[in-house]
Amino acid sequence: MNTPKRKTSILITAFFFLSLLLSVGASGQSGELDYNRDVRPILSDNCFRCHGPDADNQKSEFRLDTRERAIADLGGYAGIVPGDLDASEAHHRIWEDEVLEDRMPPPESKLSLSDEEKRILDRWIAEGAQYDQHWSFKPIARPQLPELSPADRAWASNEIDHFILDRLKEEGLDPSDRASKATLIRRVSLDLTGLPPTPEEVDAFLNDESEGAWERLVDRLIGSPRYGERMALVWLDAARYADSGGYQNDMRRSQWPWRDWVIDAYNANMPFDRFTIEQLAGDLLPNPTREQRLATAFNRNHRINNEGGIVPDEFIVEYVADRVETTSTVWLGLTMNCSRCHDHKYDPITQKDFYSLFAFFNNIDEHGQDGTIAPAPNMDVYTGGTEVEHRRLKDALDLAVRDVRELPKKRYQNFNDWLAKASFDRAESIEGLKSLPLPTSHLTFDSVEDGAIMDARDSNRKGILVGRTEKDPRIAADTEYGSGIRLTRTGYARLDQAHGKIFDSSEPRTWLTHIHAPRAFAGSEGPLLAMAEKDSLKGYRIMLEDTGPRKDFRVSFQLMLNLDKEQGIEVVTGPIVEPDKPVRIGVSWDGSHRASGVGIYVNGEAVETTVLLDNLESPTTSSLPLLIGARAEKDAREFLRDATLNNGIIDDVQIFDRALSDSEIAALSSADPVDSLLAHLSPSAQKALEIEWISQDGEGRGLLEELAAKERELNLFESQQITRVSVMEETPDLRPSYILKRGAYDQPDTSEVLEPRSLEALPPMKPSLPRNRLGLAKWIVDPENPLTARVAVN
Repeated sequence: MNTPKRKTSILITAFFFLSLLLSVGASGQSGELDYNRDVRPILSDNCFRCHGPDADNQKSEFRLDTRERAIADLGGYAGIVPGDLDASEAHHRIWEDEVLEDRMPPPESKLSLSDEEKRILDRWIAEGAQYDQHWSFKPIARPQLPELSPADRAWASNEIDHFILDRLKEEGLDPSDRASKATLIRRVSLDLTGLPPTPEEVDAFLNDESEGAWERLVDRLIGSPRYGERMALVWLDAARYADSGGYQNDMRRSQWPWRDWVIDAYNANMPFDRFTIEQLAGDLLPNPTREQRLATAFNRNHRINNEGGIVPDEFIVEYVADRVETTSTVWLGLTMNCSRCHDHKYDPITQKDFYSLFAFFNNIDEHGQDGTIAPAPNMDVYTGGTEVEHRRLKDALDLAVRDVRELPKKRYQNFNDWLAKASFDRAESIEGLKSLPLPTSHLTFDSVEDGAIMDARDSNRKGILVGRTEKDPRIAADTEYGSGIRLTRTGYARLDQAHGKIFDSSEPRTWLTHIHAPRAFAGSEGPLLAMAEKDSLKGYRIMLEDTGPRKDFRVSFQLMLNLDKEQGIEVVTGPIVEPDKPVRIGVSWDGSHRASGVGIYVNGEAVETTVLLDNLESPTTSSLPLLIGARAEKDAREFLRDATLNNGIIDDVQIFDRALSDSEIAALSSADPVDSLLAHLSPSAQKALEIEWISQDGEGRGLLEELAAKERELNLFESQQITRVSVMEETPDLRPSYILKRGAYDQPDTSEVLEPRSLEALPPMKPSLPRNRLGLAKWIVDPENPLTARVAVN
């Protein structure tokens, strides 16, 4: 609309007045024109595309999305002059018939206005061109009760009935007959508890003719534990609660304590403002309780991805966007996901609004790729035992540790002098350290006759070398630990169990082995040690895994209960094992059934690990043979296609029946444990020497056994009586938030860092409120916010 187009003939003026008269009848409107009902749909469908909020599509300075811009001076004329139809350029353009290029909407848009729509717009301009908010954004006001006749007032039992009956009368309808008492009790029982009444309950209600029978029935149902379960159902759906992760294998989640929190809140009739604040920001309250922190699991119910090929940063954005969309939908009744990518012509919520809310939720320390059952940040919830009992077990363990540490000071006055010696007599050193932890199983491969191998710690436990030919696998001499076995594509070693002994994931273990990795191996995995079933892989595996061409290998430890359902634990290192070099690999397991109980060591040093799976809710056991160089027993047909450590060497396999300490693993990872200990006279090494010294004494051995028993008791409690739940928790440093172009995680508009703020279409946050989730929650439940109460009622 660049050139004004005016017509001022008597014919046009007369036509206008006629059109106003006709518009009343034709549109069915017999009162004031309503902007939201009558005008805005016409503008949105036909005009906003070129004259609306989308800056990329604006064809001129004339804007119709706000009144201020619609009536603005365009250089001596205006698109709309309130109350003056003839001076309004828009009036002339929508009625233009002669010069098609001046008509609005333009013919090339394929849009057109009907005569009725044109008359509505003319009437709107003539009446002052008033704009209006959507009704839901207006302040809440108590409506006046409709007037009812005396007879109708007798029918109405509450104020809501006044509105129902008034509308029924307007539509020419009569109310239904009152339901029978049997129908009423069934309806209210299903509504409030989700369960039908029992025959006894129906009879009791039918026979109760006293005043207040209905009220007592309702009170009884609300007092039932089933009431909270029924009411919570809708809330759980809105909060996208589920017992699984939602992507590919849909692995298990442990958010159910939050579900119980919601049920308890309904049963306790928790005030809605508190219900809101604790779920959105319970962790930010002063001195929050465990229950208030648990409530914030509301915003951790979103789907979480653990697929191997994803970009973690992309899914962090997805998780934060989910919180924005869920919070706005649940409390404000707004579907904000459309504004994630751009502004929309008919939407009061802008893209800047979306990412300003995004900033409230973009400040927790989470991982985009997470396969744990309760992705961090998380908290432990006592679901069987109590915090007092947990503290008692921890204190008992601390006391046992103290007793062990104090014993050298009480019984061996010369212990520190012994440690301070600059050198040791070789024979004395070996004698003094002969009680280093002894493995329960030890394979040296120094003596192999006719393919048979023997456990140096238990002569009843025997094994064999397995292969398709007599040449595989074969003995490789002169490794760092003596002789080892050189694996082939078709061969491995197997050690049978003795006396029916099985592996149980509830019991701590440590595995140590010396390996020489080849430059490359068949497949993407190189099995080291395994005790696992062929199909489900139930049991454990220690693997080398390929990380890419010309890259070092990583170490993987897996405890599996059911591979198909991703029930288990998997912990991996980074690329850390160089090919063609001897390496000592160690894995410790504390029996806790949590990924945090796994330690991986390379050449005696603990290395950083990543958790890929943490979903072992019950023990996994195996009585299968121990396999060296294979991940499961196989037959001849499977040899060539299975992953193998082809041409690699494995030697000196040791298995311990407890989780060794860092210093013990450091000592045992050396070819000479005595030299290693003497070279590591650090505090941790000294502690290891103390324990070894103590173990030579009867009282000391008893203390060590007591310590091991306390550790097992604590591990059992934590695995069976505690459930870990994902919750919200702020990071110290605020993560910057930007508008993301088209919503893409890797397309931030870094020209402006967005501050957390409320939506511009609603009353602003009070200056006294903090600009964090707690302030947002209090803004949501502020009485001046017109949406929350409307959404809660509806």
